[in-house]
Amino acid sequence: MVYRGILFLLGCNMLTYLWTDVKREAAFEDLRRAISRQTLIGSIQQQLGDYQKQVTLLSQITGEGGLSSPSREETDQFNSHLDSIGQEIQQVVVLTPPEDKANIESFQRVFEELSTSWRSFYQNLGQERAITEMVIHVEPLTHTVMQEMLPHLQDAEKKRQAAATAHFHQVSTLVGRITIVVFAFSGILAGVLAIVVSGRLQRGLHILKIGADTLGAGKLEYRIPVQSKDELGDLAAAFNDMGEGLRSAQVELRQRQRELEVLTDEAQSANRAKSQFLANMSHELRTPMNAIIDYSEMLTDEAEDLGLRNFIPDLKKIRTAGKQLLALINDILDLSKIEAGKVELHFEEFDLREMINDVATISEPLAARNSNTLVINVADGAMYSDLTRIRQILFNLLSNACKFTEFGTVELTVTHEPRSGGDFVKFQVKDFGIGMSPEQLGRVFEAFAQADSSTTRKYGGTAN
Repeated sequence: MVYRGILFLLGCNMLTYLWTDVKREAAFEDLRRAISRQTLIGSIQQQLGDYQKQVTLLSQITGEGGLSSPSREETDQFNSHLDSIGQEIQQVVVLTPPEDKANIESFQRVFEELSTSWRSFYQNLGQERAITEMVIHVEPLTHTVMQEMLPHLQDAEKKRQAAATAHFHQVSTLVGRITIVVFAFSGILAGVLAIVVSGRLQRGLHILKIGADTLGAGKLEYRIPVQSKDELGDLAAAFNDMGEGLRSAQVELRQRQRELEVLTDEAQSANRAKSQFLANMSHELRTPMNAIIDYSEMLTDEAEDLGLRNFIPDLKKIRTAGKQLLALINDILDLSKIEAGKVELHFEEFDLREMINDVATISEPLAARNSNTLVINVADGAMYSDLTRIRQILFNLLSNACKFTEFGTVELTVTHEPRSGGDFVKFQVKDFGIGMSPEQLGRVFEAFAQADSSTTRKYGGTAN
């Protein structure tokens, strides 16, 4: 019932608006046409009066023998002005209602005869024929147009304009009254509907509030009574379904919580065992690696003392590889910190070229394995960051580039890039390997995810 009342109210307002708009537009259009006709007739009268004076003056001068025939340009200008008057008369004909067109069409025909006589008079100006045309046609037609027809047209248009103005005011008044009545009726009906709807909403919302408070207090077995089939009834049924779902979920949650407590204890025990194992293994590996690094440094110093410079580059590679492996062992110790979200960065200032040379030394054997060429472009300068992390990141990038490229070029470019926050260092690795699709790029930073499992079978490696 409420919906039907609202639709009826909306329909009444819409029909009232459309009807009043049509009436108002029609009355306004009649008034506009009447004003336009009145303006055009006034303009026509002014121009015809000017032409009458001009023709009368020319006829007097012609009678005295003081004029010669007009030029072609003067004749065209004279005819052009007559054509413009004829166009304005045609506009008046178009704007006039069909039932009132008889007078204006009669005026149009007489004007055409007068226009023809004026054209003939002007073309024969300075000749006796002009005087004849003036006496026989021009003067009678001018009298008919200026003294009889134009005043009659003006009086008729004034009456029509007054009638159109009065009709427009009547329509506006009527439309205003109808609008007030419709809106008053709409307001009363809206008030009644508001009272009815408000009462039903208050009763329904009160019942829903009691049910929501009861369910919120933990009494999930309570059910709200459904008293209607409208939105409030649907909402009450939804609350009941929600209560039943919450009750079932609560039972299941308690069971899962007990299972989770058992699994959590097991996982914590396993995690502690794993962390202990990694820590023990890392310390076991760090001791021989430190020995390898120390012995490589000693051998390098001894080779320099003995002048065995051919062995020095290989010994430096052993030392660099040992340091890199030691850094990897330190990363294993950081695994527990990563899991706890407590990774610490050790910032220091270091030389870019020296760090890049260390990375290149380790990466060159990887590039040569697939017949690749490693190209290094590095700008001089220093960088303030975690040396170990930066070096590990670059090594991982170059390792992947060398692994997925065959008989190609792997290029590392390091440049300085000034920004608003300071001077940044940009590392760019470029290779000609298998590449990645846009879908794979979307997953490139996901933890422990790989672009395509088939690459593992072909190229080896694990997810990062």
